[in-house]
Amino acid sequence: MSEDERLIKVKEALKSGKLSLTDAVLATICVACMEFNMGMTCDEIVKVLRELGYDNVTKHKIYSLASRLKKEGLIESNRVSGRAIYTIKDEDEAIERVLGKTKSVEAENLLKALEEV
Repeated sequence: MSEDERLIKVKEALKSGKLSLTDAVLATICVACMEFNMGMTCDEIVKVLRELGYDNVTKHKIYSLASRLKKEGLIESNRVSGRAIYTIKDEDEAIERVLGKTKSVEAENLLKALEEV
């Protein structure tokens, strides 16, 4: 899959509203980095996610989720004028996490796989 196709898939997953808040934060930062080659502040992430229908978004939640994503090695932050700017650390791993949660196995395929055992 080309980088443009991956970016489109991440955008679709984000706009669908079906991602967990953690994955939505990751996808938002991912799109900012891939599309504009820039990171995002917590305030900007909150604005984007609220616009997309994630109503339970607060700055405190974003800071907490960003901290968790940093510990997992998916994002990194840099301080600029006292504000944290979040960027993607490992683009491939971040995309795989976001897109991996939007895929599902069809029942027929799973039943076929179970018959082989």
